[in-house]
Amino acid sequence: MIRLATTKDLSGISSLVTEFSELKTGDVKFETDKVNGIITKCIENETVLALEVGGKVVGGHCAIVVDSLMNNEVIYQDMFFYIRKPYVLHTRSLLRGIERRCVAVGANTVVMATMGDNPRLDKLYKIMGYGIMETHHSKRVA
Repeated sequence: MIRLATTKDLSGISSLVTEFSELKTGDVKFETDKVNGIITKCIENETVLALEVGGKVVGGHCAIVVDSLMNNEVIYQDMFFYIRKPYVLHTRSLLRGIERRCVAVGANTVVMATMGDNPRLDKLYKIMGYGIMETHHSKRVA
């Protein structure tokens, strides 16, 4: 089941962020208080979805809604998207839920990020009508 997350889901969503960070970001360590604060704000804004299977949160998505710098588009900007490996078959359903949530909050464009190379996810995005918008490169300088 895909549903809006509530504050009761905070620890489950936070553990997904930690798990994701350990798998995908290498040396970037997330601060629990910071993560919980941002997720709480997004829950209050109704932009966090929980993927629940068997009564447990096994995946989720967190977004912020921002105005486009270039035009009148309203962007539903991905901040976190992760599904535990045994449940990745629910990825397409969660993406559809994200799209519905985008419209529900008054946004008209979903922007999803991909950490590094993920050909399977890239292929799914393409099948679902997503296109590459831009590529980011990052470097820690301090």
